[in-house]
Amino acid sequence: MASIRKSKTTKGYRFYVQIRLEGHPQQSKTFSNLNDAKQWSVVAENEIRKGYFVSIDDAEKLTVANIFDRYAEEVLPQQKSKRQSLSSSRIIKSHIGDYSLLKLSRSVCASYRDKRLQTVSPSTVKKEISLLSRVINVAIKDWGIFLPHGNPINLIRKPTENKSRNRRLENNELDLLLSNSSDFMKNVISLLSETAIRRGELCKIKLNDINFKHQTLLLRDTKNGDDREIPLTKKSITSLTQLINLNPNCKEEPIPVITIKPDGITRMFRNLCLKSNIEDLRLHDLRHEATSKLFEHGLNIMEVSTITGHKDLKMLKRYTHLKARDLLQKIEATNTLV
Repeated sequence: MASIRKSKTTKGYRFYVQIRLEGHPQQSKTFSNLNDAKQWSVVAENEIRKGYFVSIDDAEKLTVANIFDRYAEEVLPQQKSKRQSLSSSRIIKSHIGDYSLLKLSRSVCASYRDKRLQTVSPSTVKKEISLLSRVINVAIKDWGIFLPHGNPINLIRKPTENKSRNRRLENNELDLLLSNSSDFMKNVISLLSETAIRRGELCKIKLNDINFKHQTLLLRDTKNGDDREIPLTKKSITSLTQLINLNPNCKEEPIPVITIKPDGITRMFRNLCLKSNIEDLRLHDLRHEATSKLFEHGLNIMEVSTITGHKDLKMLKRYTHLKARDLLQKIEATNTLV
């Protein structure tokens, strides 16, 4: 049966409802209005007797900030992209962190989306609301937090992303970069544009990962969570050898060939582009360039994915902006054989 206890506070009266039914866990809730307390007690007791009562106490008590903090502590440590997720988490909490999960409605989420679209790209906003959705799903599925209307992100429109980036090296840009580079950056650029590896993979390479005899490189603990072995061209072997010579300590100790952090290499590349008067070129575009060249060399999509590590072939397709003039040469070369 339900019991209601009245207590006086500095802001008025509070009504504490307690429901005890044999064979069911005790349920309780506090109200500032007696009629609300009575109404809830009748509905809740009826639902408990029928076996479909679900408490929303956790959804009322916990805020968006609360579940993001728990997610950062319990889930993120096992993920590769935790730095980016932590950065997005801080932004989300600064905007809607004070909302309780129960009050996190479709309109609140849509307003957050629209406000962010005023200052950042649709791609960034899409990543942020996708993270918000993942965290809410973990709260629902793994932590047992009941939301009466489910995940509100499922009810809002996702931003439409801009056209995929397709920047390729043009004219003499590669020669210009190499001519203005230090020995270190010259070999980094050459290796990235030849192998299509990511900057994070580059910074994890150790001497024992390189098989000079068979000309292969083992990339460990990659972004996708798998190890993968890739072939090395003679140019790649030369670049790796010179990088090793620039850091002789890696021959004696189990340390990476490159000791500079990925962000540091990105900054060095950005400064190099400024020095070379090259606009709108990013370090990641070298992976794009190398991937496209693999297709231009005649490799099929499965062969390329083995080298680049792409598991989603749709994602791989957006990297393969082949140059029409090169394809024409390939077609004409084939026609001469017919």
